[in-house]
Amino acid sequence: MDDRTEEPGGDAPTVGYRLPAYVQPGPDWQALADQNAAGLRRQRWLKIAGVVLGTLCVAGLAVGAITLAGGGSRSSASGRQSPTPPAGSGRSGPPLRPHR
Repeated sequence: MDDRTEEPGGDAPTVGYRLPAYVQPGPDWQALADQNAAGLRRQRWLKIAGVVLGTLCVAGLAVGAITLAGGGSRSSASGRQSPTPPAGSGRSGPPLRPHR
């Protein structure tokens, strides 16, 4: 048996291995660079969103802790009146002297 094969329309026989019709060149560097840039943009936006979300959570916890600790406004909840006099009641207390 011979390693020679006949080309279907050619006169010259080939020996052994045939190259494929299309040989893929090296990697597409521009596509790889675009993919890398998109990944970096996605990471940056995820970091920004994480920082904003974390800040909102910490602020919410701080407001909740202050409210539970009694530092919040309780004037409407306890029934006490506000320290400012109602409008139209006139001036209460001694007159104010100008500061020199």
